[in-house]
Amino acid sequence: LSGGKYTEAMSYLNELQAPVREMADTVWTGDEAADYLINSKAAAVEQDGIRIKTEAEYPGNANIKSADLCAVLGNLLDNAIEATEKLEVEKDIFVSLMYRKEKLLIKVRNPYTGDIKKDRTGNYISEKKDRENHGIGLKSVQKVVEKYEGVMEIHTEDQIFEICVII
Repeated sequence: LSGGKYTEAMSYLNELQAPVREMADTVWTGDEAADYLINSKAAAVEQDGIRIKTEAEYPGNANIKSADLCAVLGNLLDNAIEATEKLEVEKDIFVSLMYRKEKLLIKVRNPYTGDIKKDRTGNYISEKKDRENHGIGLKSVQKVVEKYEGVMEIHTEDQIFEICVII
């Protein structure tokens, strides 16, 4: 765009959006960037047998910046996808967005295998070899939660990981 190549830029964007437009189960959160994020991630993992099931009741005029909403959803979905990829069966990720009384509840639930490790301060430890460049997803989510004076809770039971964010 900065080079004045508007036709080429539009063509490129249309090409990027094609797989998402082809999806039958489009999610409508009221936020176009969040819809695109969820749908593009769902399309990308579908070939691996992972299904992202979404329930959304979210007005587009909520007082949450789209970039913040996408930061939370993107990091939570990335973590859920990473955990679910390791499984042979039951590869369903559930995402719920509900807006009530000027607060947004985001819940992501997915199965996982193995043990979840925490450090001495209670922070989750990434299992990736390059830990210096990973393990910041939940910290990014926590920053958004703090910005909106919200709450983040994580529950793990019976190999199900569930994170609830209220902002």
